[in-house]
Amino acid sequence: MVLMSPKISAGNNTVLKYTYTRNKIPNTEDSSYVEEIYIELDSKNIETNLKDAQLANVKVVFARLCFCKGQTGYYKVTNGELSIKKNIY
Repeated sequence: MVLMSPKISAGNNTVLKYTYTRNKIPNTEDSSYVEEIYIELDSKNIETNLKDAQLANVKVVFARLCFCKGQTGYYKVTNGELSIKKNIY
């Protein structure tokens, strides 16, 4: 299911955003390719380890932004694994 782009606003939760950008192909129009993952977590409990149906407990959105007919857009993530551990230095 394709979603609208996420709206991030002030609140009590933490939003993590990961962006992958592929290098553009020289001398080629529309060669940009970007993937983004947005994860909204409870700020009091950042560490998490979720799989498949458990992903419904947090908001996880995947975005593919490219000149890719029928594949560009924002998608709710419902399958996979999410493991986040807080590093303390």
